[in-house]
Amino acid sequence: MIKLIVGLSNPGIKYLFTRHNIGSWYIYKLINIYSKYLNKKYIFNSFLGKISYSNNIIYLFIPNIYMNYNYKYIINIMNIYDIKINDLIILHDDLDLFPGKIKIQKNGYHGGHNGIKYLILKFKNNNFNRIRIGIGRPNSKNKILKFVLNNITKNEKFLINTSINNLINYTKIFFKKNDINVLKKINNFKI
Repeated sequence: MIKLIVGLSNPGIKYLFTRHNIGSWYIYKLINIYSKYLNKKYIFNSFLGKISYSNNIIYLFIPNIYMNYNYKYIINIMNIYDIKINDLIILHDDLDLFPGKIKIQKNGYHGGHNGIKYLILKFKNNNFNRIRIGIGRPNSKNKILKFVLNNITKNEKFLINTSINNLINYTKIFFKKNDINVLKKINNFKI
């Protein structure tokens, strides 16, 4: 049963609309949609929301720490609320997917994403649910850091927002059933 959904991000307004913060965009949209069900607070100077929906309690979390250290706050939240690794969904940007393409999986390689890489190292396994949101890849490997820390283009924003909105529609069903398989249907969604 999913108890914690985390959108990976870097802190501050400077990074809010960058490719690397796309995981948090989904959480912000959920916050707006489910505000009447949501108890909000800040812990570790990070956003934490608690949704009680159809007799399920699900925490929404956006760590307020740099990407490579997101794992610290995630692990702390999991310990505080006694959340197991199988009860976790992490949302993050993915260079290997076309902008806006969403893939939901369990396990898998970090693909060079440091936020995921350090989570896998600290958990000592990769047995957690991930929602990978495509951002595409720059034409040169040495441009990756600048690419992920830059704002997205207007076209990318349209594609990514379309996909996140579609994911939100599946999330409404997911909240009622708390079944990760509901979300996996988006793997075949074409934008």
